[in-house]
Amino acid sequence: KVAHDVKSVLCQLARRGITGQGFGEDLMLYAFLSCADPGACALDTLVERHLDRKVGAAAEQHAEAVLELWPIVRGEVETAGLGKV
Repeated sequence: KVAHDVKSVLCQLARRGITGQGFGEDLMLYAFLSCADPGACALDTLVERHLDRKVGAAAEQHAEAVLELWPIVRGEVETAGLGKV
């Protein structure tokens, strides 16, 4: 599973009594590897930069954006030789 800001996702789930499991990749961390500017790692910033649009507020729109962004950002990290940090 991939998500943006897995730590926050896990904390939100825990507050609701749900144990989140199976998250293997964090888009936000990969984005930081690609561009070491914390402000450039926000989901709305990534969507605007890579997909040339704005992300909606709904959870399903965020999930869709993460799935679209994941191969792009992962590719940038791998191209930079940072895939095994």
